[in-house]
Amino acid sequence: MTRNEFEKCKLFREEWRVIQVVFSNSAFIDEIITNDHVLAVYEISNEVIVDLAPADSAGFKWTEAAQFKPPADAWRPFVIAPDPTFSARGFGG
Repeated sequence: MTRNEFEKCKLFREEWRVIQVVFSNSAFIDEIITNDHVLAVYEISNEVIVDLAPADSAGFKWTEAAQFKPPADAWRPFVIAPDPTFSARGFGG
């Protein structure tokens, strides 16, 4: 996550979240991805990200980006399903 993304996370609070889309293995070789390739969609709240980030200090200074590893139970199913007519160029295409 970039520093800018983190600042937007803090600024927009409940309106901001990370969305994770889990694709089937075939999405990585098929030329076209459809809704059928989407296995699950999860979200994680801004509170989790803010709680994971250390504050700037003498031992830590956030410059450009950081990697977060939230606990698995922090991810919740995303309440909006992908559009059933969705299609896009596949990862293998």
